[in-house]
Amino acid sequence: MPRPQSQPVLRKAPRKEHPYAPAAAPEPDAPRIAAAPDPAATEENKKADEKVFSTRLDRALIRRVKARALEDDISVQVLVAAALTEYLDRNQD
Repeated sequence: MPRPQSQPVLRKAPRKEHPYAPAAAPEPDAPRIAAAPDPAATEENKKADEKVFSTRLDRALIRRVKARALEDDISVQVLVAAALTEYLDRNQD
């Protein structure tokens, strides 16, 4: 009598560290971006005032932006808007 073939056992993959999780505690003197209300929170605001703006960035910079947004508990959209606003306000002609 032929021997039945064994079926592969399904196992969960080992958990990996999240690539955007902060590796260490943030420096106490590091400047922080204040958590602002997410402008995309309401559908009405999103439709009326916002447009999609995309650009190409270096992968390392994208990782830094996502990690900082995670640290500050804000969305990437809010972080980028705050950073651009601060930069433009500081560098007005």
